Amino acid sequence: MKTEVDPLKMMDLSFLSLEEQRAIQQVLKRDAELKALEERRIRKLKKSIFDPNKLKVLTGEWFNEAKSKRYGEFSSGIEIIKNSFNWKKKTSVDQETPVQIQKEAEALVNLSPRNLNLSAPLESTPPTSQDLKQKER
Repeated sequence: MKTEVDPLKMMDLSFLSLEEQRAIQQVLKRDAELKALEERRIRKLKKSIFDPNKLKVLTGEWFNEAKSKRYGEFSSGIEIIKNSFNWKKKTSVDQETPVQIQKEAEALVNLSPRNLNLSAPLESTPPTSQDLKQKER
């Protein structure tokens, strides 16, 4: 079952070049490796040290507790970036496609004063891009 990612906990990374995306992904990979090493270190400590207070200091658990008290449920920056790379934007049927945007931009360019009939009476609504295309034909 796939879990939904909160869109408020993501960033738009579409502006990044392929090289920049790869560099960030390398950093994310290195972060995951370091976390795995840290988890192994903590597991070894838990097996060898039985004093809960000393263990809390050596494992850094005190820091995690202080951080959660101060920041609550905020996601880490690493998690936000990971989610942003993994999240695929779903385009809806109503969303404009680049082709539609290009056609509308061309229609706006064609609205120069020489293409407009200024002698005609004003219409109650402005012409749409389809109206302009029909006039061209």
